Amino acid sequence: MDTLVEGVDLVERKFFKALTEAGLEAVEPEGERFDPNTMEAMMRVPTEEEGQDETVHQVFQKGYLFKDLLIRPARVSVYKDDD
Repeated sequence: MDTLVEGVDLVERKFFKALTEAGLEAVEPEGERFDPNTMEAMMRVPTEEEGQDETVHQVFQKGYLFKDLLIRPARVSVYKDDD
């Protein structure tokens, strides 16, 4: 069973390496300013510190760009100042 898992792992790494070399780019924006062009806000979270408004709190699902074309937006929670 371990050999099978290692084989699948190796194939997955090679596959993602080939996609990355072809132009695939992961969107993992934790801590960055929310960008509706590459992200989808799933929920709002109250800010904990000053300056956090409209920044990404947590990434639920990575997004992907392929040669600057959005394939899937990143699904995130966003800090929102309720004042």
